[in-house]
Amino acid sequence: MSNLLKTFPNNPPLFPIQRTEDHYIISKSGHRFLDATAGGTAYAVIGYNNDSVNSAIRRQLKLYNHVDYKTFDDPLREELAALLCSSNPLELDRVMLSGGSGGEACEMALQISYQTHCEMGNNKKACYLSRQQSYHGSTSGALSLGERPNLEFYRPILSNNRHRLSEYNYLKNRLDGESVEAYSQRLLDEFQSAIDDLGAENIGGFVGETIMGGLVGDVPASREYWAGIRKLCTNNNIHLIIDEVWCGTGVSGKINCVEWYKFTPDFLILGKTLAAGYVPLSAVLINSAITSVIASNSGRFETSCTFQGHSLACSAALAVQKIIRAPGFVETVCQKGDYIRSTIQQELGNHDFFHDVRGLGVRNTVEYVCPEQNLFGQYVASKIKENHNILVSGKWHRFNLSHAMTFSYDEIDQLLSALFAEFKQASALWTNHFYSNIIPANFF
Repeated sequence: MSNLLKTFPNNPPLFPIQRTEDHYIISKSGHRFLDATAGGTAYAVIGYNNDSVNSAIRRQLKLYNHVDYKTFDDPLREELAALLCSSNPLELDRVMLSGGSGGEACEMALQISYQTHCEMGNNKKACYLSRQQSYHGSTSGALSLGERPNLEFYRPILSNNRHRLSEYNYLKNRLDGESVEAYSQRLLDEFQSAIDDLGAENIGGFVGETIMGGLVGDVPASREYWAGIRKLCTNNNIHLIIDEVWCGTGVSGKINCVEWYKFTPDFLILGKTLAAGYVPLSAVLINSAITSVIASNSGRFETSCTFQGHSLACSAALAVQKIIRAPGFVETVCQKGDYIRSTIQQELGNHDFFHDVRGLGVRNTVEYVCPEQNLFGQYVASKIKENHNILVSGKWHRFNLSHAMTFSYDEIDQLLSALFAEFKQASALWTNHFYSNIIPANFF
C-alpha cells in the first residue's frame, strides 16, 4: 500500500524508472525506451542529463540554492532576463520570473494585467477572454480560462469574469467552401461581437496559445487571424496575453512561436520549455509600456510567491536557453519539423483512418478518425512501446509527437517507422469484435 496519492489511484502501477539518459528512459528492469513524449508532458526539450546543464546546476549548488526574489539581487536572474529579452525580435523588454509552473506564470500575467488597468483608473476591466478547447494551468485564475471537460465541475468556485470565444481550428470548424481568410474573419467578427456585448471598458485581456496545444493538438492559426486579434486588442485597450508554455523557446522552429505570425503580444508566458524540466521555472515577458504604469504609480507589483525566480532553476534555465539560442539550433528544429510532417503525409496521407498532420517545429499532431478513437490511440501507443521500445502519446483523437528538439534524424526515423507499422497493423484489425475486448491502457 503506497502512501503516495496518485492522479489515477485505481490504475495499474505506473512505469517504474531507474534513470534517464539523453533521449532514453531506462526502466527498473533495465529496458531502454526512446522517449518521444519528452517526459510525458513535453518538457524535456533538450533531452535528459545534458552535461552543460548538469554542470551549471552543480556550480550553483556550491554557491547558494535560492535567495528571495524581493530581498536579494541574484545576478543569475538578471542574466536570464537579459538573454530572454535580447535574443528575440519582440518588443518585450521586461521579465517577471514566476514560480515553477506555467499556471503560476499565467496567474501572474493576469494579476499584472489587471493591476495595470487599475492603476490607469480602469478597474472595471476585470473580464478576461479566452478560447474553447484551451488549457492554461490548474491554478484558479488559469483554470477559469481553460476548457477541459474533466475540470468543468470546478466552474462554481472559479471567477465568473470570463468569456470563451471559439477555438481556431480551420480543418474542424470551417463551413463548406469557406476559405482560410473567410474563416479567420468569422472568428474576428465573433471577437468584435464579444467586445460589443461585454463592453470594451469591462475587458482586461485576451489569453490564447499561439498554436492550440496539448488538448486539440498543435493547430496553427492563420497570420490574418493573429493580425486581427492584435488590432482588436490595441484598439480597445485589451491586453494580448500569449501563452507559450507549450510552444515556446525554440520548439516551434522559432525562439518565440509568435515570430511565425509577426505580431508582438503585451505579455508572453513561458513555462515547461524554459528550464526543460531540469528544475521547474516559469516566466512572463512584458512590454515596458505596461510595466512602467505600475513603476510610476504604486511602485510595487502585487504578485509574488516564495520560490519565484528560484536561483537554482535560473542556473538551469540559463544553460538550457544558451543551448537553444546557439547559431543554427532553431533552424535545425524547423527543418526536422518539415521532415516529420512531409514523411507522415507521404506515408499515411491516403490511409482511411488518417485525418491530418499539423504543427510547427517539433510540436506535431497526427489526427485520426475511426470508431473508439481514444482506445485506438492508446492501443497503438501500447504496441509501439511493446514492439519497438518507444514511448508515444496516443489518446483522444490524435498522436502527439512532442519529442526533444535534439532528437537525431535516426531517432526520428525510428519513431516514424514504428508509428507507421503499428498504425497500419491496428487499423487492419480495428473491428467492433476486436476493440471491444481491449482494456484501456495506462499512458505508458
